[in-house]
Amino acid sequence: MSEVIYIGIWTDYDRGAVLGKVLTLPTRTATILVTTLAILVTIMANRSWKIWRFLLHHLLHHSQGRTIEHSTVKQQQVVLRNSETAGGAIVSLIELTLKCRRDGRPLSAVASRLPLILFGLVHWMTFIALGILTSQINVGRIVRSAETTGCGLWLPSDSLSGLENTLTSNGLIVNATLAADNYVRNCYNNESSRISECNKFVERVIPQFSEMVQCPFRDKEICSLPDKEAIAFTSGNISFSDLGLNSRFARMLSVRRRTVCSPIALEPFLYDDEANQAALKSLGHDRMDEPELHAYAYTLDHQGQNLTGIYRRHEAGDYDLTTRMALNETFALEPLKPQEPSMEVSIITLRGRTILFVEPSSDPLFYAQDRRNGTDFEYYLMGRPLNSIACQEMAEICSSITGNCSNWQGLSALWTRNNRIALLGSHINDTEATAIYDAVEHAISYSGIFYAVGGRGNSALQATRNTYQGVQHQISENQWKIELEQWFKTTLAGLQIAPYRMVVMPDLDRNRVYNLRNGSDPICSMVKFRSPEHASLSLLGIMIILVFSVVITALSYCDSVLNMAHTTRMLGVLTPWKQDDYLHLLDKAEGINENLHAADAFDETKSNDTPISYRTSVLCAPVSQPEVIRRKPLPV
Repeated sequence: MSEVIYIGIWTDYDRGAVLGKVLTLPTRTATILVTTLAILVTIMANRSWKIWRFLLHHLLHHSQGRTIEHSTVKQQQVVLRNSETAGGAIVSLIELTLKCRRDGRPLSAVASRLPLILFGLVHWMTFIALGILTSQINVGRIVRSAETTGCGLWLPSDSLSGLENTLTSNGLIVNATLAADNYVRNCYNNESSRISECNKFVERVIPQFSEMVQCPFRDKEICSLPDKEAIAFTSGNISFSDLGLNSRFARMLSVRRRTVCSPIALEPFLYDDEANQAALKSLGHDRMDEPELHAYAYTLDHQGQNLTGIYRRHEAGDYDLTTRMALNETFALEPLKPQEPSMEVSIITLRGRTILFVEPSSDPLFYAQDRRNGTDFEYYLMGRPLNSIACQEMAEICSSITGNCSNWQGLSALWTRNNRIALLGSHINDTEATAIYDAVEHAISYSGIFYAVGGRGNSALQATRNTYQGVQHQISENQWKIELEQWFKTTLAGLQIAPYRMVVMPDLDRNRVYNLRNGSDPICSMVKFRSPEHASLSLLGIMIILVFSVVITALSYCDSVLNMAHTTRMLGVLTPWKQDDYLHLLDKAEGINENLHAADAFDETKSNDTPISYRTSVLCAPVSQPEVIRRKPLPV
C-alpha cells in the first residue's frame, strides 16, 4: 500500500493553511527525526543557560555592595560562571546555602541565593517540558494519497456483452458492499473494537439516528403497519472532509442521507389470474403444468412494462432475499410512487416458506404465524409467500460557500447542473472543487438500500445468525428494524470507503473494466486516511525548533562577540566574567601559592636576628605600611 501514499510535505486543510503543513515519512524515519529534534532541544537548553548565566552574572556584578555583601555575590558569580547546566547551578547554589546555614551565616546571605535557585528551576523545567512537547510534532498517522495508475472509478468495459456487462457491474458493486458490510460489523456495531482497519478513515463512524414517521408514499394505504407508520434513518451532516477528501472546500460542503422504510401490503402487486397466466406464458411457463407459480411486480422498465418476478407457493430452500429499485417515480408502480418525483424507491422482498420458526413471529418481514405440528414438536411457518419492505431514498447537500442547500432529492437526481451552480457558486470551474464534488456524487449515487442488499442474498440478513439447518431458533420482535438499520449503516460505511477505494483499488481484470478517470485526476492526490506504517509531522513545529535552536546557539556566543569589540565599556562587562572562570581562578590560586613559596625561601636566607620575615610582613602588615607592599607585591 506504500506506493499510494505521498511522502513529503503537504497541507492538511482540516488543520488550517499554516498549522496544516505536515511532513509525511515512514515511521522509522519519522522516529529518528523526532529523536534528533529532542536531542537538539537538550543541547539548546545548555546554550540558553549560558545566555542567562552571562546576564545574571552581569546583574550581580552591579548589585554587589548595595543589597548583597561582596563575598556572597562573588560566590554566586563564580557558580554561575562555571555551571554549564541549570541543574548543576541549582545543586551548587543549594550546597552553598546549606554550608552557610551550618556556618551560622545570617539569613540574608541564605535568602539572597533563593531567586537564583528558583530561576534555575524554572529554566530547567521549561526545557524538560519542551523536550516532552517535541514529541507532539507527530500529529498522527493521517497520510495523503499519491497519484497512481490504479486510481480511478472502475466500470464495466463497453466491449462486454449485455450479460457480461451486468455480471461485471454486479461483481464490482458486491465487492464494495461486502467491504462496507464488514466494516460495519467490525467498527460500527463494536465501537470498542481495536481492529486496525477501524482507525483507517478520518471518521471511525458516521452518526445516524432513527425515528417513526408517517408512510412516505403517496398511497398511504400501501404501508401495512397499524398506524400507517414508517421508520426513518437519517445521518448527521457529513462534510466532504469526513469522507477523507482533503481540500480547502471539503469543510464547506456537506451531505445528509435519509431513508424512510415501511413494510408494505402484498395484494396490490400480485397479478390477477389473467395477467398471471400471460406473464408466465411470456416467460416460457405453462400455468397448467406449474400451478404453484405466481407472478408479481413492483417496478417498471424503461419501456414502462412491469419488471415481473415469480415465486413458488411452496418453494424449497433457505431464505431468498431479492431487491428492486425505481430510479424515480417514472419506474414505480402507482402505489409506490414517492412523495417527490425524483426520489428513488428500493423494495426488499423476503421469501422463506420452508424456514421453521421455533416460536411464532409477528415481525412484518419475518411474519410466521402458520402453526404446524410435527412428530414430537410444533413449529411455525411464514404464511405469506412474499414479505416486502419499500424504502424512499433521498439526500440533501449544503454549501457554506454560497449558503445554499438543495432540497431532499433522489440519490441520482441530486447532482444536477443547477444544484452544482447553486452550491459551488464562483468556484464552479475550480478543478479542486469540482473534483471532490464529482467524487461524492458517484458515492452518493450508489448509497441506497438497493446496493447495500443487492446481490448478497440471505447473507445480508442479520436473522441468519440465529438460523441453523433451516430452523429459525430466535427472532426479535422488531427484526425488520434491525435489518434496516444494518443496511443503512452499510450505505454510510460505503460512503466512507468510496474515496479510499478509488486510490486503493483491489486487483481487477483490466480486460473487463475501464477507468472513468485516470491516475492523474486531481482526486487521486486528495484522499486522506491513516497508515500504521507512516507518520505525519508538523512542519511548523519542526521549523520552530530549528529556528529557535539557531537563534539560541548564536546568542550563546555573545561573550565571544563582545570580546571582539575592544571598547572600554565592553571590557568592563567582560572582565568580571573572565575573572570568574575556573581556569582563571586556578591560575590566580597557583600564582598566590608560588608567591608564598618564594616568601618562605626568602625567610630562610635571613639571619636569626631579623625581627620579622618577609612572608609575615606580606600577610599580616597593616594597610598603613605601603612600603612593605611595594617592596614585594603579590601577583594579581
